[in-house]
Amino acid sequence: MNLNFTIATLCFYCWLVNSQLAVCNDLDLTGQRSVRTLHMLLVFDDRAANAQHLGIEEDLRAWPQTFGVIAKNLNLQEGVGKDFTITLLRDTEVTPERIRQYYASLEVEEQKDGLLFLFSGHGSVSSDGGHYLMLHNRRKLARREIMNLMLRKNAALTVLITDSCGVGMDSPRRMISLPLDEPKGQLMCRSLFYFHRGIVDINSTESGSPAYGHAATGGNFGHAFRRLLYGADMHSEKVAQMLQETEEQQAWQDVTWTRFAKMLALEMQAVSEEQSDGPQQPHIYQLPGGFLGIRSRELPERGRPAGLAGVLVQDVMDGSPAQAIGVRSFDLSQPNVSQVDVIVAINGLPVQNLRDFVQTVDRSDGDLVLTLLNPITQEERLVRAKLDPHRDLFAETDSDVANN
Repeated sequence: MNLNFTIATLCFYCWLVNSQLAVCNDLDLTGQRSVRTLHMLLVFDDRAANAQHLGIEEDLRAWPQTFGVIAKNLNLQEGVGKDFTITLLRDTEVTPERIRQYYASLEVEEQKDGLLFLFSGHGSVSSDGGHYLMLHNRRKLARREIMNLMLRKNAALTVLITDSCGVGMDSPRRMISLPLDEPKGQLMCRSLFYFHRGIVDINSTESGSPAYGHAATGGNFGHAFRRLLYGADMHSEKVAQMLQETEEQQAWQDVTWTRFAKMLALEMQAVSEEQSDGPQQPHIYQLPGGFLGIRSRELPERGRPAGLAGVLVQDVMDGSPAQAIGVRSFDLSQPNVSQVDVIVAINGLPVQNLRDFVQTVDRSDGDLVLTLLNPITQEERLVRAKLDPHRDLFAETDSDVANN
């Protein structure tokens, strides 16, 4: 047995066990922006049957106002080649042809610009499981077609959000209306729409379920979504606690689509329980990031070797993408010099701490190149991973451990 390796392993083991784990709270987003210009297409079918009672007319008022306030507070500039463009379709313009025309003529800088499509109106699911937007002119447009139109642009971020039924009916319901102050979460909006890559695909309700709304507040989904963007008082005590912690930690810029979707689902569940509505949960088709299959920890500050930064792989889950590419875990109960991996970079970006790691994974398009370092042997290697898009949004983690 090599004595130097034995001593190095023992020192590394003692360092991990006896040191205090610290979380760095500094995250500079200025150099990590993934989206140059966000092209927004907002479609409100205000000619649809019962548009007022279902809250579609209120959505038409509230959504553009929300984006306008956020843009003002973040000093975002509108225009081609600037921070965002916005196109609003309503009334007779809400047709499949007009939507197709928009994407056919839209100029997008590939892998640099972002796309957002937002719809409020009727929807239905066909016998083959396809989800369609049911427009006022008795025309229908498949969500799948809209996604394909967007994907052809090869944008850095593609966001498809529809507030429509998963069945062939809509039901007007009541929801409490509370005043919205200026957004506390404008940095969260900046994170969601400018610091992610990949696809966001969300419908307001699951297949087979209706979407509810109210004339005073708009669709329940849109109302809950906007309240999160504003950081307003929430119906869900758990979401209110999560937002309070975000406020106290000044960590609005850390919120990823994964965390946002979790809060949205919890808030909609609370709304459904408090009101006379039936159950309604958002259908999360796809989000950026995904499941890597590791459990990782911060590296201790005290006694850390000079120049070493990253996160320690503590566990690798069976059958996971991480296991498939040979990521190794360090077992504190049975330390082994050959079984140590510290993730020091992802896609060429340095990983300084756990927050860097979580942010980079959750904001990615699912294709990762991990730089792994064995701090004892100084062996460094590159491995490529394709994240599993299916992950548990409700998995609980403590503050110094991450499940990804």
